[in-house]
Amino acid sequence: MIAAVSYMFYRIDSGYEVQLLTEKNESLVDLQREVIRRDFRYVVSDLLFLAGDNELLETLDVQDPADWRLVGNNFWFIAEVRERRL
Repeated sequence: MIAAVSYMFYRIDSGYEVQLLTEKNESLVDLQREVIRRDFRYVVSDLLFLAGDNELLETLDVQDPADWRLVGNNFWFIAEVRERRL
């Protein structure tokens, strides 16, 4: 009888631990999903910005290294400003 009651408590406790682990893992997956969504929003935003940047498009037609450095410096500055806002 004592063994049966002990086994019953063991099963209840182990079931509760499994439920807690499942809930914890689901929360972690939800958090990771949100982080990935946020990162994709930044990537899409950057791609839309780059697609419409006339200076970049003009520089792609020119092979002068000075123009490439200027564009690189501009994008570096934009990245730093954006990083400070986050």
